Amino acid sequence: MVKKVNYYHLALWIRLALTLTELVLFLYVVSINPEKAVHGVRVLVPLAVLVGIWFRSNVARYLGAIWFLFAAGSVVWPLFSSGKVGSWRLAIWGLAVVALSLALIYILVFSKEFAKEFGKRSLDTRTH
Repeated sequence: MVKKVNYYHLALWIRLALTLTELVLFLYVVSINPEKAVHGVRVLVPLAVLVGIWFRSNVARYLGAIWFLFAAGSVVWPLFSSGKVGSWRLAIWGLAVVALSLALIYILVFSKEFAKEFGKRSLDTRTH
């Protein structure tokens, strides 16, 4: 028997995967150049969105989708605008971030199942 996908949990797991991916990249960049610690915002904002979705905030849901679109674009642009990729590791990281971001944007904004589950959970927390 195939179990029905819970889009709310799927969104949380994808968000967690993106946060961990960003964290690994951040630690790698800071280990090479400690002055790049300012890029920690790429870890902190997704973490805040994860917590916001967990607490069922519509603001976090939609601002998170905008952030993920921006993050995906900020990865794609430098990787492919120069015509060459500096490192295959960065290319794989970039493609993973873009794929996960686009999947999460779709779930957060366009998925009717997620909207139902998210709304139901939001009502459940407000009535308790």
